[in-house]
Amino acid sequence: MTDDERVPAPVDAALARIEGMLGKGFADLEGKVNLVLQRADQTDERFKEQARILTDYDSRLRTVESTMATQECVRELDARFDGTVTKEEMAQRQSRTRWLVGLMVSVAAIAASVAIGLINVLL
Repeated sequence: MTDDERVPAPVDAALARIEGMLGKGFADLEGKVNLVLQRADQTDERFKEQARILTDYDSRLRTVESTMATQECVRELDARFDGTVTKEEMAQRQSRTRWLVGLMVSVAAIAASVAIGLINVLL
């Protein structure tokens, strides 16, 4: 190279600085692009997982809907069991049952007392 073709030192230093800045800028840009790609991959995985969950829910809903009683079935059952017991009737039945059980326990206690008394008299 001749003296005329040489690059002056200040220009060479400026070009080196520009080259360094461009290298740093491209490295930063590459890092950011890699981060965006990583997030896109994670988002794709999340979408796949959500799609799988949605498919599972859809399948479960279809199963429930197919086994769920229709209104017609409910009306038929209602007509079939028209003579159902109300809460008040159930309470009355329980009250009578308690009274009968109490009466039977009392009779059993009296019979046991009489039996014990007779055993004591006979012995």
